[in-house]
Amino acid sequence: MKRRKCGSQGPWALAAAAWFMVPVPAVNAASRPTLKVAYFTPAGREPLAGRQERLERVLEHVRAFYCRGMEENGHGPLTFDFERDGEGHLRMWEVRGREPAAAYGRNDGDKVRREVCDALRAEGMEPDRETILIFQVLLGGRDGRAVEVGPYAGGGGPGGGTAWVYDDERVDARLLPSREPGGWYNGPCSIGRFNTHYIGGVAHELGHAFGLPHDSERASERRIRGRSLMGGGTTFMARSCGGRDRAPFSPRPPRCPGPSTPSSPAFAAPPTAAT
Repeated sequence: MKRRKCGSQGPWALAAAAWFMVPVPAVNAASRPTLKVAYFTPAGREPLAGRQERLERVLEHVRAFYCRGMEENGHGPLTFDFERDGEGHLRMWEVRGREPAAAYGRNDGDKVRREVCDALRAEGMEPDRETILIFQVLLGGRDGRAVEVGPYAGGGGPGGGTAWVYDDERVDARLLPSREPGGWYNGPCSIGRFNTHYIGGVAHELGHAFGLPHDSERASERRIRGRSLMGGGTTFMARSCGGRDRAPFSPRPPRCPGPSTPSSPAFAAPPTAAT
């Protein structure tokens, strides 16, 4: 038997518990928690092209990123998994908004979540007990600029949580190393820089959904551990692809009872596989 590398697909063999992420015996596959992924499109807009494949690549990248960061910081190769279909690919729940994009402002996370939760309940789920990632078609464009319209946030803990992020046709983990122009973040930027912000943002807001607070690395830690994901580390996501820098997992914040690792039971060790 050998352990699969970080970021591999398949069912998990171990669950995780509390702040210290101590592995416990395998749980029943039917009850194993997985991240639920919803895709929210406001009225009057269409879901974006290639979303299924692009966002699966994004989530696999973020899974592997968490796994590396957890292992590098002494917690073992722990990561989350997302809900998959019968062929092992991302299962994404499509939700049509009741109102146009302009009706969902930056502070309307609850409004978006209510509509998503209503759709998930109609499918027999109990969304208040789930950790949910909502990709939203709420990143507008004006004169070549990316305009953030809807909520972009996260919050939660062991019992469940929610992260609100954006989708865009340029969001793709394959493009993180790209130096081609065509992105926008506080001004014109490369496609890679654009993805650094928005894929790094997925990792950051998921951290909040799993129960992580904002924090920052100490200056003495930066040379050894890099940048904190829950601080400014998201801006280094693309650099991590080239091995020049990394945005590692969060260091321990003050007054915290243990290492700043997600307390969500959705975290587990990668599975074992026969040789």
